Amino acid sequence: GPSVTVRYNQAVGDGGGVAVSSNGTGSAVVVNGVPIDSNSAGGHGGGLMLGLGVASAIVSGQSGGAQLLGASTNGASMSGNTAGQNGGAIDSAYGTRIELIGVTMNNNKAGQDGGAVRLAGGSDCFLTAGTVLQGNSAGDIGGHFSIVEGSTLTSTTSTLDKGAALVGGSCMFIDATSSAAVEFNSGNFDCGHTTVLPGGQLSWNTSASQQCPAGYYVPTVVSMMSCVPADPGRYADGVNEHVCPSGEHTPTAGNAACMVCQAGTFAGQSVLGGSMSCNLCAPGQYS
Repeated sequence: GPSVTVRYNQAVGDGGGVAVSSNGTGSAVVVNGVPIDSNSAGGHGGGLMLGLGVASAIVSGQSGGAQLLGASTNGASMSGNTAGQNGGAIDSAYGTRIELIGVTMNNNKAGQDGGAVRLAGGSDCFLTAGTVLQGNSAGDIGGHFSIVEGSTLTSTTSTLDKGAALVGGSCMFIDATSSAAVEFNSGNFDCGHTTVLPGGQLSWNTSASQQCPAGYYVPTVVSMMSCVPADPGRYADGVNEHVCPSGEHTPTAGNAACMVCQAGTFAGQSVLGGSMSCNLCAPGQYS
């Protein structure tokens, strides 16, 4: 049959590309390989807005957008969508279970929360099988995800590159009632900062093969979900950060090894430990 695309649609209200709602319960939406790109909504769900019940879809008009609620998306693209309020690509506020399988979600924007996806009202979202999020942004909180009101996010075998948010959580924002569990795999460990309010839960881990580039290390601060450059006076081996040994220094951040001070100079200690420079020996002293 003919190929289907949902692109360049606009809605004054919610659901720029597709809006789904139902008077009943248990309805489901399945999107297989359909691009939902470059749509816009004045309200929620620039690409897809899934409302109460999730049963019908309206494309364009006052309702209709790119949001996935109670739905499964397999091999689809949801990029370049814009929402004036929440959920640049998807807005889910009614407890829908969302599964994203191999979905590309790049450069979506929300005027308020959830540059790519806003999860609210007890919604649950699962990212699997090569789903990629990159360059999504929010005017308020949650560059990629805003996770609030008892909602959850679970991510495996997916790529979360850095997003942007003006107020909190360039990667994700998690309120006091919600949680996220993220597993990073080799080559995709660069999500940035996640804001977690007291009571909220965030857990992430890297696979056994995960290693940052030389000069960077895996941070112990749980909210910083990306490789961090070694501080001046220190070096990093891709996993841990180390203080430069006596007589060696690193003047800048992100070094994989320390440099030995030349004869007649010595390494002074910085407030962080380790040396950032070599100083000349005083008269009557040598090194």
